[in-house]
Amino acid sequence: MPPIPRRLLSRLVVPIALLGLAGVLTGCSQVAIIKSAQVQARFDSARGNNPLAAADAASLQEALRVRAQVWSLHIDTTPPAAGNVDVKNAQAVRAGRAKFTAFTMTLKASAQSTVEGFSARGQQGEQVYCESLIQSVAQAGYTGMRSIAVEVYFNGSHHSTLSWQASTGFVYKVLDGK
Repeated sequence: MPPIPRRLLSRLVVPIALLGLAGVLTGCSQVAIIKSAQVQARFDSARGNNPLAAADAASLQEALRVRAQVWSLHIDTTPPAAGNVDVKNAQAVRAGRAKFTAFTMTLKASAQSTVEGFSARGQQGEQVYCESLIQSVAQAGYTGMRSIAVEVYFNGSHHSTLSWQASTGFVYKVLDGK
């Protein structure tokens, strides 16, 4: 079989990485993703604090939507400048993701069925769901993380927070008593 031309390979790396992300989530009973979205080409500050974070948030949001899990996602990364890359350039994307040291994902439920499905898992199931999202992101190349947070909002309130530090591991707190 002839080798894949470098130009074609560089265009395929990001979609392949996102399919890997979808594959990881498919293995989790809490998050079943059947396909992933293309990386968005334009920067949308409503999705993230830099072009790479925004593109990753849009892709993950679309992948979850396909499974009827309707969340609005926003990702903030530190340092933000590491994500000021051409998201169509797979090498730049990999390099940018590897430079991030802190990551905050904000999930806002956009449908009552999402709230009900998330809450039906119970506190432990909610934690596993949030951890699976973080693990999928990490496997997409976020390798330099020292601090991670997932903030979950629904019904007009801050429902829960998941935090991770290398020294403590995951800590999940429900903030609204559910």
